[in-house]
Amino acid sequence: MQVGTVLHLALRATDDAIRVEVTDTRAERLPELRPPRPPAADAESGRGLLPVEARAMRWDVAVEAAPRKTGRTGDRAGAAGKPGARSRPPPLPSLPMVNGDAPRDPDGYFPERIAADYDRSSARMFTPEVLDPSVDFLHRLAGDGPALEFGIGTGRIALPLAARGVDVRGIDLSEAMVARLHAKPGGDQVPVSIGDFATTTVGAGGEFALAYLVFNTVMNLTSQDAQVDCFRNAAAHLAPGGRFVVETMVPDLRRLPHGQEAVPFHVSDTRWAFDRYDVVTQAMSSNYVEVDPETGQGSYWTIPFRYVWPAELDLMARLAGLRLRERWGGWEREPFTGESGQHVSVWEKPAGP
Repeated sequence: MQVGTVLHLALRATDDAIRVEVTDTRAERLPELRPPRPPAADAESGRGLLPVEARAMRWDVAVEAAPRKTGRTGDRAGAAGKPGARSRPPPLPSLPMVNGDAPRDPDGYFPERIAADYDRSSARMFTPEVLDPSVDFLHRLAGDGPALEFGIGTGRIALPLAARGVDVRGIDLSEAMVARLHAKPGGDQVPVSIGDFATTTVGAGGEFALAYLVFNTVMNLTSQDAQVDCFRNAAAHLAPGGRFVVETMVPDLRRLPHGQEAVPFHVSDTRWAFDRYDVVTQAMSSNYVEVDPETGQGSYWTIPFRYVWPAELDLMARLAGLRLRERWGGWEREPFTGESGQHVSVWEKPAGP
């Protein structure tokens, strides 16, 4: 192996197999599976694939977008030395990819098992120092309301905003998340339409003083077309002079070294989280690995996104008939600069032609 080569190792275990993927970022030469033979005693290479040949049910190489190639092997767990262990296996399960298929659960990527723990896992976002500035900001814009939240979830923003007298309504795909909202004090007073906030409509349209989409949720729409549809849907719900607010991250690609696709954002003794980026399609995913310290059992959750640049959002707004009114580096109206890690942007629906 040439010095400086970057390798990515991925492992996945099922009930009867272990899948191993090793990705080499160099693409000028593919590895070959040679017939097993002992290397010369003084050889410095040639041994690496011998255990693969001895144990693997299947071995192949996939050529990906240059400069990448991946060697993949499937090994039946506990099969070493057993007659027939190398028999033709069933297809190996695929590893989660950045731009994988949508989940089959009708609640999307926020099914019951995620909703049940959502508030606890996002506890920091519910603290007054985080929550109050966002509610203050939105309350000033909503005025007498009404206000419409895209991706209302468990009501982190909607409930305190409603407590200030704003008529808040919402859209969310996940019935499990909305059930948590409606179980909270005052939650049953917040009407929610179940559906995709890029296309679902509430009321006759054209009646809301404010529509808002916070906490990076615009990136849950994993195609550019869906994000454009979201802006059009917001514009259709707004009354003339109404505002659409989006809070989202600025893509953090400066932390991504050349040839690397993953950036960790949380590391602890029992939990690891990292983002994966595809800089060609702007697809990304956030990935979470957690180990229960009591049982030693692990869990893995991945959710896909499409990251989007501020200028791209401005163009989506323009296509929807909205115009940029203000952009800040945070809810307390911090200046938006080249060093800002997030932005809060406000677009306005013109009051006249």
